[in-house]
Amino acid sequence: MIVFSTVLEIDGQPTLYNVYRNRSLAFLNPSAPAIAPILYASYENSSWTIKGTDDLGIKQQVLNEISIEI
Repeated sequence: MIVFSTVLEIDGQPTLYNVYRNRSLAFLNPSAPAIAPILYASYENSSWTIKGTDDLGIKQQVLNEISIEI
């Protein structure tokens, strides 16, 4: 089930992501997987951990979107 959709900036390009959630895990699936990473966000010990990229800018975008939507 899609919880929400969002647009993240990946390498300077807007990229649509569908966000799915299962308990303490959010799965962010890009509309263009060939150019954008699949991302995972897990909630543990009162904070989110973002996996799937080392780019701090992308991680911050994910945190911003999750804090607004979830």
